[in-house]
Amino acid sequence: MSTKRNSWSETAPLLGQQQRFQSLPARLPSSNIGMASPADSVLPLRPVFLGVDVGTGSARAGIFDETGKLLGSSSSPIQIWKEGNCIEQSSTDIWHAVCAAVKSACSKANVSGEEVKGLGFAATCSLVAVDADGSPVTVSWSGDSRRNVIVWMDHRAVEQAERINSFNSPVLQYCGGSLSPEMQPPKLLWVKENLPDTWSMVFRWMDLSDWLSYRLNKLLENLVVDLKSPFLAALTEDIHILPDFHGNRSPISDPKAKGVIYGLTLDTSEQQLSILYLATVQAIAYGTRHIVEHCNSHGHKINTLLACGGLAKNSLFIQEHADIIGCPIILPRESESVLLGAAILGAVAARKYSTLQDAMKALNSAGQVIYPSKDPKVKLYHDAKYQIFRELYEQQLSHRSIMAQALS
Repeated sequence: MSTKRNSWSETAPLLGQQQRFQSLPARLPSSNIGMASPADSVLPLRPVFLGVDVGTGSARAGIFDETGKLLGSSSSPIQIWKEGNCIEQSSTDIWHAVCAAVKSACSKANVSGEEVKGLGFAATCSLVAVDADGSPVTVSWSGDSRRNVIVWMDHRAVEQAERINSFNSPVLQYCGGSLSPEMQPPKLLWVKENLPDTWSMVFRWMDLSDWLSYRLNKLLENLVVDLKSPFLAALTEDIHILPDFHGNRSPISDPKAKGVIYGLTLDTSEQQLSILYLATVQAIAYGTRHIVEHCNSHGHKINTLLACGGLAKNSLFIQEHADIIGCPIILPRESESVLLGAAILGAVAARKYSTLQDAMKALNSAGQVIYPSKDPKVKLYHDAKYQIFRELYEQQLSHRSIMAQALS
Protein backbone atom coordinates (compact mmCIF):
# COMPACT_ATOMS: atom_id res chain seq x y z
CA MET A 1 0.00 0.00 0.00
CA SER A 2 2.87 2.33 -0.85
CA THR A 3 2.02 5.96 -1.46
CA LYS A 4 4.18 6.05 -4.59
CA ARG A 5 1.60 4.58 -6.95
CA ASN A 6 2.65 5.82 -10.38
CA SER A 7 4.90 8.21 -12.24
CA TRP A 8 2.63 11.15 -11.46
CA SER A 9 3.16 10.56 -7.75
CA GLU A 10 6.85 11.30 -8.13
CA THR A 11 5.99 15.00 -8.48
CA ALA A 12 4.50 14.95 -4.98
CA PRO A 13 7.45 16.59 -3.19
CA LEU A 14 7.11 19.57 -5.53
CA LEU A 15 3.43 19.81 -4.76
CA GLY A 16 3.85 19.40 -1.02
CA GLN A 17 1.65 16.29 -1.00
CA GLN A 18 1.44 12.74 -2.27
CA GLN A 19 -1.16 12.00 -4.91
CA ARG A 20 -2.95 9.20 -6.69
CA PHE A 21 -5.18 9.33 -9.72
CA GLN A 22 -8.44 7.60 -10.59
CA SER A 23 -10.61 8.00 -13.68
CA LEU A 24 -13.95 6.65 -14.82
CA PRO A 25 -16.77 7.37 -17.25
CA ALA A 26 -19.08 10.10 -16.07
CA ARG A 27 -22.58 9.20 -14.91
CA LEU A 28 -23.31 12.45 -13.14
CA PRO A 29 -26.91 13.61 -12.80
CA SER A 30 -27.36 17.13 -14.08
CA SER A 31 -29.22 18.11 -10.91
CA ASN A 32 -26.13 17.22 -8.94
CA ILE A 33 -23.43 19.07 -10.86
CA GLY A 34 -24.93 21.39 -13.45
CA MET A 35 -26.09 24.91 -12.79
CA ALA A 36 -26.82 25.90 -16.40
CA SER A 37 -29.10 24.45 -19.04
CA PRO A 38 -27.72 23.19 -22.38
CA ALA A 39 -29.53 26.02 -24.14
CA ASP A 40 -27.54 28.58 -22.14
CA SER A 41 -24.21 26.80 -22.55
CA VAL A 42 -21.28 28.62 -24.13
CA LEU A 43 -20.43 25.39 -25.95
CA PRO A 44 -23.84 23.73 -26.38
CA LEU A 45 -23.78 19.93 -26.37
CA ARG A 46 -20.00 19.86 -26.83
CA PRO A 47 -18.44 17.16 -24.64
CA VAL A 48 -16.41 18.40 -21.70
CA PHE A 49 -14.35 16.63 -19.07
CA LEU A 50 -14.21 17.08 -15.32
CA GLY A 51 -11.10 16.89 -13.19
CA VAL A 52 -11.28 16.78 -9.38
CA ASP A 53 -8.22 17.27 -7.17
CA VAL A 54 -8.59 16.64 -3.45
CA GLY A 55 -5.63 18.25 -1.73
CA THR A 56 -4.73 18.67 1.91
CA GLY A 57 -6.73 21.83 2.50
CA SER A 58 -9.29 21.96 -0.30
CA ALA A 59 -11.09 20.13 -3.09
CA ARG A 60 -10.72 21.66 -6.55
CA ALA A 61 -12.73 20.97 -9.70
CA GLY A 62 -12.05 22.02 -13.30
CA ILE A 63 -14.06 21.71 -16.52
CA PHE A 64 -12.02 21.25 -19.73
CA ASP A 65 -13.01 21.07 -23.38
CA GLU A 66 -11.64 18.64 -25.96
CA THR A 67 -8.61 20.84 -26.61
CA GLY A 68 -7.63 20.96 -22.94
CA LYS A 69 -8.87 24.52 -22.44
CA LEU A 70 -10.04 25.27 -18.91
CA LEU A 71 -13.64 26.50 -19.08
CA GLY A 72 -14.23 26.96 -15.37
CA SER A 73 -12.81 25.95 -12.02
CA SER A 74 -13.63 26.25 -8.34
CA SER A 75 -12.44 25.08 -4.94
CA SER A 76 -13.99 24.35 -1.57
CA PRO A 77 -12.14 24.13 1.80
CA ILE A 78 -11.68 20.88 3.73
CA GLN A 79 -11.59 20.75 7.52
CA ILE A 80 -8.49 19.29 9.16
CA TRP A 81 -7.71 18.29 12.75
CA LYS A 82 -4.11 18.43 14.04
CA GLU A 83 -3.14 17.04 17.46
CA GLY A 84 0.59 16.43 17.80
CA ASN A 85 1.70 13.97 15.14
CA CYS A 86 -1.91 12.98 14.40
CA ILE A 87 -3.51 14.75 11.42
CA GLU A 88 -7.06 13.73 10.50
CA GLN A 89 -9.92 14.61 8.17
CA SER A 90 -13.51 13.54 7.51
CA SER A 91 -14.49 11.66 4.34
CA THR A 92 -18.00 13.12 4.68
CA ASP A 93 -16.60 16.64 4.76
CA ILE A 94 -14.34 15.84 1.80
CA TRP A 95 -17.30 14.60 -0.26
CA HIS A 96 -19.32 17.71 0.53
CA ALA A 97 -16.35 19.84 -0.56
CA VAL A 98 -16.02 17.87 -3.81
CA CYS A 99 -19.73 18.31 -4.61
CA ALA A 100 -19.59 22.03 -3.85
CA ALA A 101 -16.51 22.53 -6.03
CA VAL A 102 -18.00 20.56 -8.93
CA LYS A 103 -21.30 22.45 -8.86
CA SER A 104 -19.51 25.80 -8.78
CA ALA A 105 -17.10 24.82 -11.57
CA CYS A 106 -19.98 23.72 -13.80
CA SER A 107 -21.78 26.98 -13.10
CA LYS A 108 -18.70 29.06 -13.97
CA ALA A 109 -18.12 27.01 -17.14
CA ASN A 110 -21.82 27.33 -18.01
CA VAL A 111 -22.19 23.62 -18.73
CA SER A 112 -24.80 21.08 -17.71
CA GLY A 113 -24.32 17.60 -16.31
CA GLU A 114 -25.27 16.02 -19.65
CA GLU A 115 -22.22 17.60 -21.27
CA VAL A 116 -19.75 16.05 -18.83
CA LYS A 117 -18.57 12.88 -20.58
CA GLY A 118 -15.83 11.76 -18.23
CA LEU A 119 -14.24 12.57 -14.91
CA GLY A 120 -11.03 11.82 -13.10
CA PHE A 121 -9.91 12.03 -9.48
CA ALA A 122 -6.54 13.09 -8.10
CA ALA A 123 -6.14 12.90 -4.35
CA THR A 124 -3.62 12.80 -1.55
CA CYS A 125 -2.51 9.34 -0.43
CA SER A 126 -4.55 9.54 2.74
CA LEU A 127 -6.05 6.49 4.45
CA VAL A 128 -9.85 6.17 4.76
CA ALA A 129 -11.61 3.82 7.21
CA VAL A 130 -15.24 2.70 6.69
CA ASP A 131 -17.44 -0.09 8.01
CA ALA A 132 -19.43 -2.66 6.00
CA ASP A 133 -22.11 -0.07 5.24
CA GLY A 134 -19.57 2.46 4.04
CA SER A 135 -20.03 4.62 7.14
CA PRO A 136 -17.01 6.37 8.71
CA VAL A 137 -15.05 4.63 11.47
CA THR A 138 -12.94 6.83 13.70
CA VAL A 139 -9.13 6.72 13.47
CA SER A 140 -8.80 9.32 16.20
CA TRP A 141 -7.91 9.11 19.90
CA SER A 142 -10.91 11.39 20.40
CA GLY A 143 -13.36 8.73 19.21
CA ASP A 144 -15.01 11.28 16.89
CA SER A 145 -16.55 9.14 14.12
CA ARG A 146 -16.27 12.02 11.66
CA ARG A 147 -12.49 11.78 11.81
CA ASN A 148 -12.03 8.65 9.71
CA VAL A 149 -9.18 9.79 7.45
CA ILE A 150 -5.50 9.63 8.40
CA VAL A 151 -3.98 12.43 6.31
CA TRP A 152 -0.95 11.61 4.17
CA MET A 153 1.46 13.74 6.26
CA ASP A 154 0.37 12.20 9.60
CA HIS A 155 3.42 10.94 11.55
CA ARG A 156 1.80 8.90 14.32
CA ALA A 157 3.38 5.68 13.01
CA VAL A 158 7.09 6.57 13.26
CA GLU A 159 7.83 3.67 15.66
CA GLN A 160 5.86 1.21 13.51
CA ALA A 161 7.74 2.28 10.36
CA GLU A 162 11.10 1.82 12.09
CA ARG A 163 10.07 -1.64 13.29
CA ILE A 164 8.97 -2.71 9.79
CA ASN A 165 12.20 -1.39 8.26
CA SER A 166 14.30 -3.28 10.84
CA PHE A 167 13.33 -6.59 9.23
CA ASN A 168 15.13 -5.61 6.00
CA SER A 169 12.52 -7.47 4.00
CA PRO A 170 13.20 -7.79 0.25
CA VAL A 171 9.71 -6.36 -0.25
CA LEU A 172 11.09 -2.97 0.80
CA GLN A 173 12.97 -2.69 -2.49
CA TYR A 174 9.60 -2.05 -4.16
CA CYS A 175 8.99 1.08 -2.08
CA GLY A 176 12.33 2.84 -2.17
CA GLY A 177 14.22 0.63 0.29
CA SER A 178 12.34 1.68 3.40
CA LEU A 179 8.89 2.68 4.57
CA SER A 180 8.02 6.19 5.65
CA PRO A 181 5.55 6.73 8.50
CA GLU A 182 3.47 8.58 5.87
CA MET A 183 2.88 5.30 4.03
CA GLN A 184 -0.12 3.08 4.66
CA PRO A 185 1.33 -0.11 6.25
CA PRO A 186 2.81 1.63 9.33
CA LYS A 187 -0.44 3.53 9.83
CA LEU A 188 -2.46 0.32 9.62
CA LEU A 189 -0.17 -1.32 12.17
CA TRP A 190 -0.53 1.71 14.45
CA VAL A 191 -4.34 1.47 14.35
CA LYS A 192 -4.22 -2.26 15.04
CA GLU A 193 -2.00 -1.75 18.08
CA ASN A 194 -3.55 1.44 19.49
CA LEU A 195 -7.22 1.44 18.45
CA PRO A 196 -8.33 -2.22 18.60
CA ASP A 197 -12.03 -1.31 18.54
CA THR A 198 -11.53 0.65 15.33
CA TRP A 199 -9.49 -2.19 13.86
CA SER A 200 -12.29 -4.67 14.49
CA MET A 201 -14.99 -2.34 13.10
CA VAL A 202 -13.31 -1.38 9.83
CA PHE A 203 -14.53 -3.35 6.82
CA ARG A 204 -12.58 -1.45 4.17
CA TRP A 205 -9.33 0.49 4.32
CA MET A 206 -9.04 2.60 1.17
CA ASP A 207 -6.71 5.11 -0.32
CA LEU A 208 -8.56 8.42 -0.66
CA SER A 209 -8.73 8.34 -4.47
CA ASP A 210 -10.15 4.80 -4.31
CA TRP A 211 -12.70 5.92 -1.75
CA LEU A 212 -13.82 8.79 -4.00
CA SER A 213 -14.53 6.34 -6.84
CA TYR A 214 -16.23 3.99 -4.37
CA ARG A 215 -18.39 6.82 -3.02
CA LEU A 216 -19.38 7.96 -6.50
CA ASN A 217 -20.46 4.48 -7.55
CA LYS A 218 -22.36 3.60 -4.36
CA LEU A 219 -25.54 5.28 -5.63
CA LEU A 220 -27.14 2.29 -7.37
CA GLU A 221 -26.15 -0.07 -4.55
CA ASN A 222 -27.73 2.27 -2.02
CA LEU A 223 -30.91 2.49 -4.06
CA VAL A 224 -31.36 -1.28 -3.85
CA VAL A 225 -31.43 -0.96 -0.06
CA ASP A 226 -33.34 2.31 0.20
CA LEU A 227 -36.10 1.20 -2.16
CA LYS A 228 -36.18 -2.32 -0.69
CA SER A 229 -35.56 -3.85 -4.10
CA PRO A 230 -34.84 -7.62 -4.04
CA PHE A 231 -31.96 -7.19 -6.49
CA LEU A 232 -30.39 -4.41 -8.56
CA ALA A 233 -32.23 -5.10 -11.82
CA ALA A 234 -35.63 -4.91 -10.11
CA LEU A 235 -35.19 -1.17 -9.55
CA THR A 236 -36.57 -0.70 -13.08
CA GLU A 237 -39.83 -2.63 -12.70
CA ASP A 238 -41.96 0.42 -13.59
CA ILE A 239 -39.82 1.79 -16.44
CA HIS A 240 -39.78 0.17 -19.89
CA ILE A 241 -37.68 1.46 -22.77
CA LEU A 242 -37.53 0.74 -26.49
CA PRO A 243 -34.17 2.25 -27.48
CA ASP A 244 -34.89 2.65 -31.22
CA PHE A 245 -34.47 6.43 -31.23
CA HIS A 246 -32.73 6.23 -34.61
CA GLY A 247 -34.67 3.34 -36.09
CA ASN A 248 -33.92 -0.36 -35.74
CA ARG A 249 -31.19 -1.93 -37.85
CA SER A 250 -31.32 -5.45 -36.47
CA PRO A 251 -33.18 -7.74 -36.34
CA ILE A 252 -36.34 -5.84 -37.42
CA SER A 253 -34.64 -3.57 -39.97
CA ASP A 254 -37.18 -0.79 -39.53
CA PRO A 255 -35.71 2.71 -40.04
CA LYS A 256 -39.08 4.20 -39.04
CA ALA A 257 -39.00 2.65 -35.56
CA LYS A 258 -39.15 5.17 -32.75
CA GLY A 259 -37.85 5.17 -29.21
CA VAL A 260 -40.23 4.68 -26.30
CA ILE A 261 -39.85 5.47 -22.59
CA TYR A 262 -42.81 4.17 -20.63
CA GLY A 263 -43.30 4.84 -16.92
CA LEU A 264 -41.93 8.34 -16.44
CA THR A 265 -43.06 10.50 -13.51
CA LEU A 266 -42.36 14.06 -12.41
CA ASP A 267 -39.48 12.75 -10.26
CA THR A 268 -36.25 14.44 -11.41
CA SER A 269 -34.12 13.30 -8.47
CA GLU A 270 -30.66 11.79 -8.66
CA GLN A 271 -32.16 8.44 -7.68
CA GLN A 272 -34.67 8.45 -10.52
CA LEU A 273 -32.01 9.45 -13.05
CA SER A 274 -29.88 6.49 -11.94
CA ILE A 275 -32.83 4.13 -12.35
CA LEU A 276 -33.48 5.54 -15.84
CA TYR A 277 -29.83 4.91 -16.68
CA LEU A 278 -30.14 1.30 -15.51
CA ALA A 279 -33.36 0.83 -17.51
CA THR A 280 -31.58 2.13 -20.62
CA VAL A 281 -28.74 -0.34 -20.18
CA GLN A 282 -31.28 -3.14 -19.82
CA ALA A 283 -33.19 -2.01 -22.92
CA ILE A 284 -30.02 -2.22 -25.01
CA ALA A 285 -29.45 -5.73 -23.64
CA TYR A 286 -33.03 -6.76 -24.49
CA GLY A 287 -32.33 -5.62 -28.04
CA THR A 288 -29.21 -7.79 -28.12
CA ARG A 289 -31.23 -10.73 -26.80
CA HIS A 290 -33.72 -10.20 -29.65
CA ILE A 291 -30.86 -10.38 -32.16
CA VAL A 292 -29.41 -13.55 -30.60
CA GLU A 293 -32.82 -15.25 -30.50
CA HIS A 294 -33.45 -14.30 -34.13
CA CYS A 295 -30.09 -15.76 -35.19
CA ASN A 296 -30.67 -18.98 -33.23
CA SER A 297 -34.14 -19.39 -34.72
CA HIS A 298 -32.51 -19.37 -38.17
CA GLY A 299 -30.04 -22.18 -37.58
CA HIS A 300 -27.25 -20.56 -35.59
CA LYS A 301 -26.18 -21.83 -32.17
CA ILE A 302 -25.04 -18.82 -30.18
CA ASN A 303 -24.38 -19.71 -26.54
CA THR A 304 -21.43 -17.43 -25.71
CA LEU A 305 -20.70 -13.82 -26.57
CA LEU A 306 -17.42 -11.92 -26.94
CA ALA A 307 -17.63 -8.25 -25.97
CA CYS A 308 -15.16 -5.57 -27.02
CA GLY A 309 -15.05 -1.81 -27.42
CA GLY A 310 -15.64 0.99 -24.96
CA LEU A 311 -18.82 -0.39 -23.41
CA ALA A 312 -17.05 -3.66 -22.60
CA LYS A 313 -15.26 -1.67 -19.89
CA ASN A 314 -18.60 -0.91 -18.20
CA SER A 315 -19.10 -3.75 -15.71
CA LEU A 316 -22.81 -2.96 -15.21
CA PHE A 317 -23.42 -3.02 -18.97
CA ILE A 318 -21.73 -6.41 -19.34
CA GLN A 319 -23.39 -8.04 -16.31
CA GLU A 320 -26.86 -6.92 -17.41
CA HIS A 321 -26.23 -8.39 -20.85
CA ALA A 322 -25.13 -11.70 -19.36
CA ASP A 323 -28.20 -11.84 -17.10
CA ILE A 324 -30.65 -10.84 -19.82
CA ILE A 325 -29.29 -12.97 -22.68
CA GLY A 326 -28.56 -15.86 -20.33
CA CYS A 327 -25.10 -16.77 -21.59
CA PRO A 328 -21.48 -16.17 -20.59
CA ILE A 329 -19.72 -13.11 -21.99
CA ILE A 330 -16.00 -13.28 -22.66
CA LEU A 331 -13.86 -10.16 -22.37
CA PRO A 332 -10.66 -10.28 -24.43
CA ARG A 333 -7.32 -10.25 -22.67
CA GLU A 334 -6.35 -7.13 -24.61
CA SER A 335 -8.74 -4.30 -23.82
CA GLU A 336 -7.85 -2.52 -27.09
CA SER A 337 -9.18 -5.51 -29.01
CA VAL A 338 -10.34 -3.56 -32.08
CA LEU A 339 -6.84 -2.22 -32.60
CA LEU A 340 -5.46 -5.71 -32.06
CA GLY A 341 -7.93 -7.11 -34.61
CA ALA A 342 -6.66 -4.67 -37.22
CA ALA A 343 -3.08 -5.65 -36.37
CA ILE A 344 -4.02 -9.34 -36.75
CA LEU A 345 -5.32 -8.63 -40.24
CA GLY A 346 -2.01 -6.91 -40.99
CA ALA A 347 -0.09 -9.94 -39.72
CA VAL A 348 -2.04 -12.22 -42.06
CA ALA A 349 -1.59 -9.83 -44.98
CA ALA A 350 2.16 -9.86 -44.31
CA ARG A 351 1.99 -13.70 -44.42
CA LYS A 352 3.29 -14.01 -40.88
CA TYR A 353 0.41 -16.44 -40.36
CA SER A 354 -1.22 -18.60 -43.02
CA THR A 355 -4.78 -18.16 -41.80
CA LEU A 356 -6.76 -15.62 -39.86
CA GLN A 357 -7.61 -18.27 -37.26
CA ASP A 358 -3.91 -19.04 -36.69
CA ALA A 359 -3.17 -15.34 -36.17
CA MET A 360 -6.05 -14.95 -33.75
CA LYS A 361 -4.87 -17.90 -31.67
CA ALA A 362 -1.31 -16.58 -31.58
CA LEU A 363 -2.01 -12.93 -30.82
CA ASN A 364 -5.11 -12.95 -28.67
CA SER A 365 -6.77 -14.94 -25.91
CA ALA A 366 -9.75 -14.80 -23.60
CA GLY A 367 -9.60 -12.72 -20.46
CA GLN A 368 -12.31 -12.41 -17.83
CA VAL A 369 -15.56 -14.34 -18.29
CA ILE A 370 -18.81 -12.82 -16.96
CA TYR A 371 -21.54 -15.35 -16.14
CA PRO A 372 -25.31 -14.82 -15.79
CA SER A 373 -26.77 -14.54 -12.31
CA LYS A 374 -27.70 -17.87 -10.73
CA ASP A 375 -30.68 -16.31 -8.97
CA PRO A 376 -33.83 -17.67 -10.67
CA LYS A 377 -35.71 -14.50 -9.71
CA VAL A 378 -33.37 -12.46 -11.89
CA LYS A 379 -34.18 -14.65 -14.91
CA LEU A 380 -37.94 -14.47 -14.29
CA TYR A 381 -37.72 -10.71 -13.93
CA HIS A 382 -35.86 -10.20 -17.20
CA ASP A 383 -38.12 -12.66 -19.05
CA ALA A 384 -41.12 -10.54 -18.00
CA LYS A 385 -39.48 -7.27 -18.98
CA TYR A 386 -38.33 -8.76 -22.29
CA GLN A 387 -41.93 -9.69 -23.08
CA ILE A 388 -42.96 -6.06 -22.51
CA PHE A 389 -39.97 -4.92 -24.59
CA ARG A 390 -41.18 -6.98 -27.57
CA GLU A 391 -44.77 -5.79 -27.09
CA LEU A 392 -43.71 -2.13 -27.17
CA TYR A 393 -42.66 -2.48 -30.81
CA GLU A 394 -45.80 -4.41 -31.80
CA GLN A 395 -47.91 -1.70 -30.17
CA GLN A 396 -45.92 0.94 -32.02
CA LEU A 397 -46.74 -0.74 -35.34
CA SER A 398 -50.41 -0.80 -34.40
CA HIS A 399 -50.36 2.87 -33.39
CA ARG A 400 -48.52 3.79 -36.60
CA SER A 401 -51.22 2.04 -38.64
CA ILE A 402 -54.00 3.83 -36.75
CA MET A 403 -52.47 7.23 -37.43
CA ALA A 404 -51.73 6.39 -41.07
CA GLN A 405 -55.40 5.51 -41.59
CA ALA A 406 -56.47 8.75 -39.92
CA LEU A 407 -54.30 10.78 -42.29
CA SER A 408 -55.09 8.83 -45.47
